[in-house]
Amino acid sequence: MKVCMITEQYPPGVGGLGTATQRIARNLAKQGLDIHVIAPGSLSADVPIKPVWDEGVTVHYTYPALGGFFGDLVQLREIGDYIIRLHQDIDFDLFHGLFLVPSGFVGAIAAKMVERPFIASIRGSDLERLSYSPLFLGSIRWVLEQASCVTSVNRELLEKAKKIATFPKGYVIPNVFDPIVFDSGNLRDLIQDQKWRFRIFGEKFLQAKSRGGPVIGTIGNMRHVKGFGYLLSAFQELLVSYPDASLLLVGDFVEPGRKKHWLQRIKTLGLKKRFFITGPVPHTHVKAWLEEIDIVVLPSLYEGSPNALIEAMGCGRPFVATEVCGVVDIVTHLSEGFLVPPRDAEALTMGILSLLDDESLRRQLGNTAKEKAQNDLSPEKETEAWLEVYRNALEAQLHTSTQQIVDNMPSEELITHVLKT
Repeated sequence: MKVCMITEQYPPGVGGLGTATQRIARNLAKQGLDIHVIAPGSLSADVPIKPVWDEGVTVHYTYPALGGFFGDLVQLREIGDYIIRLHQDIDFDLFHGLFLVPSGFVGAIAAKMVERPFIASIRGSDLERLSYSPLFLGSIRWVLEQASCVTSVNRELLEKAKKIATFPKGYVIPNVFDPIVFDSGNLRDLIQDQKWRFRIFGEKFLQAKSRGGPVIGTIGNMRHVKGFGYLLSAFQELLVSYPDASLLLVGDFVEPGRKKHWLQRIKTLGLKKRFFITGPVPHTHVKAWLEEIDIVVLPSLYEGSPNALIEAMGCGRPFVATEVCGVVDIVTHLSEGFLVPPRDAEALTMGILSLLDDESLRRQLGNTAKEKAQNDLSPEKETEAWLEVYRNALEAQLHTSTQQIVDNMPSEELITHVLKT
């Protein structure tokens, strides 16, 4: 089977979608599929695209427009034309758009032009945010309605999609935990290979931890939807009971103009000496950072299928998370983790305190979460789910093509065809 994936992110760029796309593509390639990934790159539109090899996957890094909501139309047209020319050489069986706009939009057009089935994958913010935009709602609806089937990373997003568009089939495929993507070794060893500024930061953090206070941590690039402001307020209150606690952010602030605001707020709340922010971290190092955190906190206002939470589960870390879609799909309160209402700093504080004050509960939740990640959220199950989606899309296309042939037959030819069948 030959598959063309069109995505908004792919490593070495950072982001949960890029990590998930790479994992899905590599694991499908291991099953014998010929996978080509069309990804955003740094080229200008007059520079030829040169495919690169990524552990069984052919990656075509194109132009920056594919990585943003408001893509340059010249670049997007060039990407679409490139995909169609690539199809003439490869003869793809189907096209798969990961993220609805613009990657799904480009993929849907290309699939339409070459008459191949198209799969649209909802990843989270593409539907949560863009469906409220007068500029994008029509595009989102059109992409969904071109799809042979639609996938989503959680149930609630799929139900929302059904309310704004009509499509034949929908599947829920959450993200999973894949331990092989992480480097082995502890944090102290891994940071030795980094630039000197990062080594100094890592040593400073480890020195602070050695004093014995608990480390509260969160993973990911901080945006409004991640609820970081509520975590700051919760941590300030936590210091009353645990004055030696540290707050670790493994990631960075990515919203334009907001980093200065957040750093000023951290200073105003008196948290500067207790707060550590890594900046961009290689994804292969995330496990090592997770193992330095006593309580992982995910204070999100919205989620798709949170990689950070699933990775915390896979590493057996106890966590406090908000009861939002994408989280409640995979976590049961006091079974795998401690869940609290979103937008509630007081509830976050109480949740963190409940775990810090009860070592037995921390151990129980960590063990149960790790078991669930290994058994229910494994790469093997994810790969089989995608293979089923692809097979169903091809079968649906075959049925449609056969029906069109039959519909266009003169009545006497139709009778002969039925008798032969």
